[in-house]
Amino acid sequence: MNVNSPEEREIAKNCVAFCSALRRVEQQLRSEENSDAIIDGVLQAAAEFYGASRASVVEADWELGVGIITHEWCAEGVESQKDMLQNMEMELFPRWKKALDHNMPIVTADMKELEPSYPDEAHFFEHFGVKSVLAAPFSKRINKGFIVVDDPTHYTDDPAFLFIVSYAVVLELNETKQQ
Repeated sequence: MNVNSPEEREIAKNCVAFCSALRRVEQQLRSEENSDAIIDGVLQAAAEFYGASRASVVEADWELGVGIITHEWCAEGVESQKDMLQNMEMELFPRWKKALDHNMPIVTADMKELEPSYPDEAHFFEHFGVKSVLAAPFSKRINKGFIVVDDPTHYTDDPAFLFIVSYAVVLELNETKQQ
């Protein structure tokens, strides 16, 4: 591969990081059979790839209007929010519903920019100290929701890694619910 320009070198570097992250998570979880351990490993890999403080699975039931963090991985020193966010009012997140319906990512580089259009969502995240999010939707049979990374520092506008790992997560969520 001949990379001449700085842009081409950056793209090549990002591709190597992407492949390396996928290879690491695959190697770490290849022999794992416990669904919760697989989901936690995938969340850790996502957080590390994006340089994020937290990664979580948010399952949403739009008919009931409730969202729940079912799995979470936090970097060292980051407070868990899983127990605090068990009954999120999904009416506060209309753009998330639209993103799920259209299988589109959520890319929010700065929560302050959301205030004019989505003040409830902006205030919700600001209350928990989250300044930016990147999320990929998933929807498969009995599970709907998002894989979310809080405050990513790398690849902040590229949800491709989240989309790929969401397939593993939703597979394990379905496995858990079917048991």
